[in-house]
Amino acid sequence: MLKLLADENFDNTIVSGLLRRNPNIDISTLIVSTPDTCGGCPRIADTRITVQYIVNEIKSGMTPEEIIEDKPYLTIAGIYTALAYYYANKESLNIEFTQYQEECQRLEAEYKTNYFRS
Repeated sequence: MLKLLADENFDNTIVSGLLRRNPNIDISTLIVSTPDTCGGCPRIADTRITVQYIVNEIKSGMTPEEIIEDKPYLTIAGIYTALAYYYANKESLNIEFTQYQEECQRLEAEYKTNYFRS
């Protein structure tokens, strides 16, 4: 994230333009977590895009701009807020991400065992 913020090509006018239009944006409202959506995982408000998804895309080498090209309904503010949320809660989120991956692997193995017997 620091590399992204230090990138000379990063256009800070996008963020400052957002703030000029609504200087009272409460960034705590940009990330939400509700039990009935995305399993309660933290996500960008008004979407089903989780913080984990954004982190995985960035770790795979995508830029926020490339994520927006793929999902044009997202905003640069939402993506950077997801990253800020991740870095502020990195330890607990990494534990959650690991547990989620382990559960997926367990379910996949169970599915293969039950439905693909030789």
